[in-house]
Amino acid sequence: AAALAGVAGRVPPQTLVGLALFAACYFALLARSARPAGLRWPVAALFGLVHGLGFAGVLAEMTLPRARLVPALLGFNVGVELGQLAAVAAAWPVLDLLARRGEPWRAAVVGYGSAGVLAMGVLWFAGRAFG
Repeated sequence: AAALAGVAGRVPPQTLVGLALFAACYFALLARSARPAGLRWPVAALFGLVHGLGFAGVLAEMTLPRARLVPALLGFNVGVELGQLAAVAAAWPVLDLLARRGEPWRAAVVGYGSAGVLAMGVLWFAGRAFG
């Protein structure tokens, strides 16, 4: 991703992250109506590549010495993973409770949650790209 960041250096990393957030939510909403199982892994790979490209761009802008690049990248990724685990641990009891209440609740949470994150992604992308 760091090599691609040099190629995409004209696009601010925050714009790419916003676009990736938009794409992820768009496909989450799309999956509610039709489940294109064959597209899941390519979409996930593309999302990861674009998302990593944004963060690689930020690291490239920091002009870290090459000897510090790998520890910085590892530390950043471990921090992101720990943050994601904390978010899942906090959301799990609420989502479990809603799942026990039946499918209408699950559908509402997935639909409205995806729409909310999609809106944030669009606003973030527009703010970074045009603001």
